[in-house]
Amino acid sequence: MGIVRGGGGSSLSVPNDFIFASNVARDDYFAVNPSKLRSDIYVSVAGQLQKYVSDTFVDVSAVIKGSSGSNAPDMLIQYSANGSSGWSNTLNAALHKYWRWSTDNGVTWSPNYIKFSGDGATGGVPEPYSMSVSAGGKLQLFKDGELIQEQDETGAWIKYAVTTGTGSLHLGDLHSVGSAGENVIFKNEDSTLAWHPCWGAISADGATVIEQSARVHSGTLGAVEPVGAIGAGIVDYDSAFSVSGNVVFLYLDVMAGETYSGKCYLTVVNAVTGKTICEFLFNANTTAGNEFRVPFKYPLWMVDGQQFTTKITKEDGGFLQVRANSAGNEPWRRATFRTFTDETVFHTANAALQAQALNALTGADRLSANAIRDFPVMSSTVLGLAKLGTTMSINGDGELNTAVSPTGIKIVADQAARLSIPTSGGAIIAIQQDNGFTYGIEANQDTSVVGNWKQIGVVATNVVSFNGRNGAVVPATGDYNQKQIKTVHDDTAVEGFFGIDNNGIYWDDGV
Repeated sequence: MGIVRGGGGSSLSVPNDFIFASNVARDDYFAVNPSKLRSDIYVSVAGQLQKYVSDTFVDVSAVIKGSSGSNAPDMLIQYSANGSSGWSNTLNAALHKYWRWSTDNGVTWSPNYIKFSGDGATGGVPEPYSMSVSAGGKLQLFKDGELIQEQDETGAWIKYAVTTGTGSLHLGDLHSVGSAGENVIFKNEDSTLAWHPCWGAISADGATVIEQSARVHSGTLGAVEPVGAIGAGIVDYDSAFSVSGNVVFLYLDVMAGETYSGKCYLTVVNAVTGKTICEFLFNANTTAGNEFRVPFKYPLWMVDGQQFTTKITKEDGGFLQVRANSAGNEPWRRATFRTFTDETVFHTANAALQAQALNALTGADRLSANAIRDFPVMSSTVLGLAKLGTTMSINGDGELNTAVSPTGIKIVADQAARLSIPTSGGAIIAIQQDNGFTYGIEANQDTSVVGNWKQIGVVATNVVSFNGRNGAVVPATGDYNQKQIKTVHDDTAVEGFFGIDNNGIYWDDGV
């Protein structure tokens, strides 16, 4: 029968002998009837229309076009640069990035405009970028096939890692994280505090103290509620209150005043500065008169006395209606919290940073990090940090160095000099020259106190030995020679000595 075209070429039919149950049946038929196998013929296999093209059968779809209907609506398309204003009936490829349509001559428009092009491109997102939607409904941006960004439910673009170079990462209008070398600083514009995590420790100059603390939950669960029970009134959720004590809020429960299904924002604002502390987007499905929980993405840390305002608003900007308290002047709510404390953090794996932490803790009289750093390293010849006072030390083997006596011996002129000797970790023996006494003082006693000294003995002032003989010495032959026994001549007043020779005794004046 072949192909039959109806009036105007608007119909297509397939001969009965070209209708097959399977591809095998089709091929068997044309093997027996090769003269019927011609280019551009149509067959039907198991209800699928096929066309013979270039020596093979391909699946095709039949499009049947009828005559134009008398009431078919026209489609009007408009274009815009921002998707909200400046709509034009003529496309400007360099400017327009959005389009919408109308089928009633512009009385109503498609509910959602479509972005069809990225900046600087007319055919879509420019190469090598591409976009897709995840299984969870999140818009994703790819570069060369690799996921580089993902848009969360708030519309914010998120990334697993963010590189900021030597600058700072700003988190909304309130917080920032800065980096320089090994130091990291977190800054809160609301409280004007700059906080360093524990690995930042204290600055290397040994003088600049950096706050080192870790905020930890310290109390049991508690709740903040307005005065009174749940009332019958309905109010906007727009409430201000102050924090008593250091509190970390975990979640918020309210009583719905209306039935609503859609997205809502929980916004927390500093009541004094007006700055937004945080804003959470959540899906609300409320039933009037039923309690529901507002989920927090992360705990809210508030310090004692802080004043803030909480608001729950819908996507259109209006407040969510909730039940009031019994006084009828504010929303009833239950904010569950724990108290927290600031705990000092020590860097336990690094001795130098421990010393820096001590430096930060002991105030104006703290041990200087510079002084510790500048001590020489202990070795077999340099005592360094192992030196104890002025007379004792620990050697390189960790033993008391016996080459240095634990007792010091001092020779002083008088009592004032003795009392000015520095206090020592070892005992001190002082020999005082003006009175010949010997004094001793025990280790670590104040040397400037007279009563701390104990008299030990007296330095001898009489002769205790003569010519190598000790004890009670008596004269003996040979103690002196004749020249050592001198006298003065009575007549001449000249000093001399008596000598003895064969002629007898004679006078010798040495002239």
